[in-house]
Amino acid sequence: MPPDRSEVQLPIRGRPLRDRYVLRVIAVERAVHVIVLSVLVVAIFAFAAHRSALDHAYTRVLAQLQGGLGGPVSTSSTVVKDLDKLFRYSTTRLYEAGAALAVYTGLLVLETVGLWWARRWAEYLTFVETGVLVPYEVYELLDKVTALKVIALVLNLAVLAYLLYAHRLFGVRGGGRAEREVHERDTGWPPIERATPPGPAAPAAASA
Repeated sequence: MPPDRSEVQLPIRGRPLRDRYVLRVIAVERAVHVIVLSVLVVAIFAFAAHRSALDHAYTRVLAQLQGGLGGPVSTSSTVVKDLDKLFRYSTTRLYEAGAALAVYTGLLVLETVGLWWARRWAEYLTFVETGVLVPYEVYELLDKVTALKVIALVLNLAVLAYLLYAHRLFGVRGGGRAEREVHERDTGWPPIERATPPGPAAPAAASA
């Protein structure tokens, strides 16, 4: 005997299924950021913990290079400039930066999990977090245009537009109520019944 309809768990389909795929693509992109930032957080804390020893080693290596080359190493080198700037930060400042980045990474973890399971609060969180980054990305582009910066800005703008328009955030296009109506229209038994062709007609009764 087949189970009752109420006992059957139907998979999502239609618009909700498409939205689930898109949200999970965004979640995967956020997960990549989480991995990169987690490595960076570990590196910052490790550097802060051994800053004094690394500073001595850096000074010694730089002195040896200067002696081996018969003159001072050019301070215009990008690597030397970046290392000099890094070692100017105090240990306290490094720990503060690492802690702030760890908090942001934790926020991205929460955002990633919420997007993967299509939670509406995660959509709002993603919109706000991404929207805060856009002005900084525009400022970075004004300073120097690179392909990576352009791609990052375009992707973030696409995410903002998708969440705002397709998921009707902040009351756009009817807001959450309209979004629930669309979801209910494409889930459950009614859409399956609408998509199922009618069965063959019953044969006419034989004439007496």
